[in-house]
Amino acid sequence: MDPRSSTQESVVRRLLRASKGKVAGLLSGRSRVFQAVDLPKGLSPADVSTKLLHTSLGEVVYHETGAGPLLIFVHDFFPGASSFEWSKVYPEFADSHRVLAPDLIGCGESSRPSRHFSAPDYVRMLAELIRSLEWQRPPTLVASGLSAGLCVYLASEHPALVERLVLFRPTGGGRGSFPMLLLEWIFRVPGLGRAVCRSVLCHRPNLARWLRGVCFADAKQATDEMVGMFWACARQRGAEYPLSSRLAGRLNFDLPNYLRWCRCRVSILDGDARLSALESPGKMIESIRRALDDMRL
Repeated sequence: MDPRSSTQESVVRRLLRASKGKVAGLLSGRSRVFQAVDLPKGLSPADVSTKLLHTSLGEVVYHETGAGPLLIFVHDFFPGASSFEWSKVYPEFADSHRVLAPDLIGCGESSRPSRHFSAPDYVRMLAELIRSLEWQRPPTLVASGLSAGLCVYLASEHPALVERLVLFRPTGGGRGSFPMLLLEWIFRVPGLGRAVCRSVLCHRPNLARWLRGVCFADAKQATDEMVGMFWACARQRGAEYPLSSRLAGRLNFDLPNYLRWCRCRVSILDGDARLSALESPGKMIESIRRALDDMRL
């Protein structure tokens, strides 16, 4: 079983056990009315441009800086997901690349339509983004987790759109143990999965425990300001759909099969922690530079 799926399973189960009262309230209809909060400043560095693209799934916001070969950083799926995951890394490549960091549909500053998503949805969104850009050579994509797997999916389905992939711990979701299948069933119950995401998984104390206990090797690196950034993104209306889609297994796909058909150059790396790009940006920058240099040989 994918170790990331195992971690996801254990974390979700612990949060649900720690929040029995909240879950019971959701089931009995006693949950509080959802209140969104304002998106914080600082999701992207101050010296990058923020642009907007209309896609078939909605408006995609992406951040751009630099000039040269196109390099796109794609964030993973988790509570409060956004391009903020790569915000300490991608500006460092602006001296040699044209760098883009999109907020995937349903995340960050992009549109958050009230609908569930599938893996082909995000592949289509990325393909539309890349086609909208001007480039002489196809871009290199840098991604982590499930989004890294989706970049493999994209490269196998649209080989003309991707030249190289730099991936950290790619996964296709896959099928886990019986408890994980049970969790997927829970998150497929109409309305319940989204409510659990909003009121339990994205509850600020639970989110802080998840960041400090799972995502960071050094819990002190997950500052209150950083927790607030993730929490604010998670508390946007509609932001629960990508997360509930993932936990319901709607984004799962057969990664080994798509790797088999992927014809671009692929470098698969490992990070010290799930959010290594925020905790250890220097190490991540060095790893990516080394991978890009190796691919040029």
